[in-house]
Amino acid sequence: MNTKRKLIRIYFLAAAWLAFPFAVQGQTFTNNYGIWNYSKNGNGSATITGYSGSAGNLTIPDTINSLTVSSIGASAFYSSSALKSVTIPDSVTSIGGGFGQGAFEGCTSLTNAMIGNGVITIGSYAFFSCSALKSVTIGNGVISIESDAFYSCSALKSVTIPNGVTNIGDSAFYGCASLTNSMMGSNVIGIGSATFEGCSSLTGVTIPQNVTSIGSAAFYDCSALKSVAIPNRVTSIGGGFGEGAFEGCAGLTNVMIGNGVVTVGSYAFFSCSALKSVTIGSGVISLESDAFYSCSALKSVTIPNSVTSIGDSAFYGCASLTNAMMGSNVTSIGNEAFEGCSRLTGVTIPQNVTAIGTAAFYDCSALKSVAIPDSVTSIGGGFGEGAFEGCTSLTNAIIGNGVTTIGSYAFFSCSALKSVTIGNGVTSIENDAFDHCTSLNNFVFGNSVTTIGDEAFELCAALANVTIPDSVTSIGNLTFDGCTGLTNITIGNNVTSIGYGAFYSCSALKSVTIPDSVTSIGGGFGEGAFEDCTNLASVAIGNGVTTIGSYAFFSCTTLKSVTIGNGVTSIGDSAFQGCAKLKSVLFEGDAPIIGSSEFTGDSNATIYYLPGTAGWGATFGGRPAMLWNPQMQSLEVSGNQLGFTITGASNLVVVVQACSDPLNPAWSPLATLTLTNGSSNFSDPIGTNYANRFYRISSP
Repeated sequence: MNTKRKLIRIYFLAAAWLAFPFAVQGQTFTNNYGIWNYSKNGNGSATITGYSGSAGNLTIPDTINSLTVSSIGASAFYSSSALKSVTIPDSVTSIGGGFGQGAFEGCTSLTNAMIGNGVITIGSYAFFSCSALKSVTIGNGVISIESDAFYSCSALKSVTIPNGVTNIGDSAFYGCASLTNSMMGSNVIGIGSATFEGCSSLTGVTIPQNVTSIGSAAFYDCSALKSVAIPNRVTSIGGGFGEGAFEGCAGLTNVMIGNGVVTVGSYAFFSCSALKSVTIGSGVISLESDAFYSCSALKSVTIPNSVTSIGDSAFYGCASLTNAMMGSNVTSIGNEAFEGCSRLTGVTIPQNVTAIGTAAFYDCSALKSVAIPDSVTSIGGGFGEGAFEGCTSLTNAIIGNGVTTIGSYAFFSCSALKSVTIGNGVTSIENDAFDHCTSLNNFVFGNSVTTIGDEAFELCAALANVTIPDSVTSIGNLTFDGCTGLTNITIGNNVTSIGYGAFYSCSALKSVTIPDSVTSIGGGFGEGAFEDCTNLASVAIGNGVTTIGSYAFFSCTTLKSVTIGNGVTSIGDSAFQGCAKLKSVLFEGDAPIIGSSEFTGDSNATIYYLPGTAGWGATFGGRPAMLWNPQMQSLEVSGNQLGFTITGASNLVVVVQACSDPLNPAWSPLATLTLTNGSSNFSDPIGTNYANRFYRISSP
């Protein structure tokens, strides 16, 4: 079957090739200009199909052998190198064309063309690549100038398109680099794609009031064009990747978009670097992606109430933009919509916006404050794509109640950001959301937050106090890494995991209590959850924790006491290595499995364990181990002193502490005692001076 189909295809191609010479040969006519090939049309008219002669200035006859010349066929004068000027009579109604078959295509010496008033259609490619053509007169009868008709007529300086023309085809004047002026008739309704693309000398253009559409790349790279007014009947301004209607018009300073325009196409004014002023009509619904990308001179823009969406990168790189007024009906701000608008000082996000895309305001370094309305459900993010990433002047952010997710890197490197208020709808703060916000000193988590992502607050050096609500179930890796000003952290009762490096190098943190809900404390080489917390003095680990990761408390050089709950079954390598001031580690459960170098460098540490627990010996992890069983006995009053006896394991060292109110305790150490032979007496010389006095015993 495949062979038969192949043979049939070859047969038809051969038949077409054999028939071709007979189709174009026709009849001939001779006059002073040379030999003319023509064919009869059957209605008393003729079509010129070819010409042989050396005439430089040619007038096409209006009759041949008593036949009216009504058309000039495709390829009739194709590549006639001697032809310098041509006059087409009024009898002709059409000038033929087609891809590679323009009637005068490739006539590289042609400088002047006079097109008669009878011509209705100038066919596609009719004067394609007539590179010397300087002047063309288009007759008043022309209705349509088809695609590529004057493509790459690079010497053409001026053209007047008569009122009869309704349509200018795609690429009709593409590459006419010398064209300085184009007068379009009043009845033009459509300007095709790439119609005037590359007309780099075109300084001005008047778009007729009847035009309804401007095709993609219609005026692409018209770098001398200074201003344009788009009439009200136009409904769309074409665009596309590398095909914006006015893309690359580097000299364009002013644009007026009529009220009939519904869509400003993607890339429509891409890289119009001199554009200072744009008026957007009241009918525009959509500003598509990259519409005003890199319009670096644009200072202000008012987006009318009709607009519902601002596309991706719509105003990307508009570095001079200081103000952007968005209409009340905008529902979405696309990815990178205002990225790189480095002078944008203020923005009001409309109440109907539901989504702020990734990098929407990335690197808006002059933006000072932002309020995100309740209608917004998500704030975009991503690596290098945070919605407000790099807004280095942003000092205040208010996040509405509708937001459920603060995207990754959303406020990354907002180094001036001091205060953030988040709505009660936020459930997730994603990775790096506030990473490198070095001035952030006030952050209150909403009670709906369940997840705090990796590095979410990394290097927030000014953050002093953090309360993680009970709604949170996990603290990510490196979440508070480098928060060197953090002095207090309260971890909610439903947190189940603390990631590796979660509080790495929080050098001001003094104490931490890990609730029973937590099951694991992350670790790793250089990534211990509390590694390098050099002011951390005490740690209490809840009973739910089963695993303490390696390096978890590595190099906590001020750490003195640790209480480890009864659920711990394993402790990773070097978890407490380098804690030179560590004196007491109290285990409330059985001896866990431990890694290597667990207490290396902790020369003052003693391990304590409770009665009834198993697996203990005289040493643990290279440090001495002792039973922790002190008890207070026989409280006595003698004079002004309160005293009691403490009993327990022989040579056990204990600290006696006191406070006045156990409900709001402020425990003060009173004495450190050694239970020589299993007991020691304690006396408080000012004990009777208090209405209430409470005591407790702790390890050193």
